[in-house]
Amino acid sequence: MAVYRCTAQGVTPQGELWVTGLWVEKVGGTTALAAAAWHTAFDLLWNGAATPADSIKQLMHTTTTCGETVVNQLDVVFRHNIEQVRTAETLAGTSTAENLAPQTAAVVSLRTALPTRRGRGRMYLPPFTVDSEVTTGEMDATTTGRVSLAAKGMLESLISSGYLPVIAHRDIASTTNITACDVSNIYGTQRRRRNKLVATRAINTL
Repeated sequence: MAVYRCTAQGVTPQGELWVTGLWVEKVGGTTALAAAAWHTAFDLLWNGAATPADSIKQLMHTTTTCGETVVNQLDVVFRHNIEQVRTAETLAGTSTAENLAPQTAAVVSLRTALPTRRGRGRMYLPPFTVDSEVTTGEMDATTTGRVSLAAKGMLESLISSGYLPVIAHRDIASTTNITACDVSNIYGTQRRRRNKLVATRAINTL
């Protein structure tokens, strides 16, 4: 069983890097075909089949972009990278509203049949714009539904290609098939996006 780590990456309006992704597996798969399947699936997440009902691009600023999708084939036992395919992307948001903070992220929760923490995963999406939220600072119901449908379309696209989305367990070198996804109206925080900035400080000596 070949296992692949699929990621997508781009930049926010502030110039910070965002990265998201998931794992897939397939008996007899190849890295090149996994990359093609991931390219198609992520494009569907972004653009939808019936936008805006099942896409995310309208929730992000025009300067939030995705420039690349990457697939790494991993050693089944030790999870070492053994092959990589990178695909250039030209995806951009379409909203002109003010952007939320770069570390703010809608979270797609990935579920399996396991009712424990081991049976769950998540994807942190790029930061949305302020018109995706209500006055309480939560994601509005329309946005939540659209993100959920977009994530469903992405996962179903991977399944139809034969590259099954899974939760990978590093400690025991096994996987569990993803069977559902959901999106909360509470934004998550992706702190790793802040470590790409070089701080400028205003200093006072005493």
